[in-house]
Amino acid sequence: MQPKEYIVAAEKAVSFIRRNLYNEETHRLQHSFRNGPSKAPGFIDDYAFLISGLLDLYECGGDTKWLEWATELQDTQARASLAFLAVYESQCILAARQSSQPFCTCQIMHFKM
Repeated sequence: MQPKEYIVAAEKAVSFIRRNLYNEETHRLQHSFRNGPSKAPGFIDDYAFLISGLLDLYECGGDTKWLEWATELQDTQARASLAFLAVYESQCILAARQSSQPFCTCQIMHFKM
């Protein structure tokens, strides 16, 4: 494939995601698609990888609408009350934001695996 063909293929893929896995009203993603969108909401990784791909697409000569959508998705994540799970040296750490404000404190729980 030539570079332009990659951009066309990428734009086709993100157009499918926007049309089938994204709710324009709530600005939320669904996790997957098989014979229709899943009922599972998008995970933080889904947002992160899509945002990264949209930025790559824009930087490679894609339309500015992909940059705008990446910004919109990031804003959605910044406002969301998120929790994350990390594993470090056989311990799990669960952190949940206590506010929808960016840079707020987290409630952190440690437990052994």
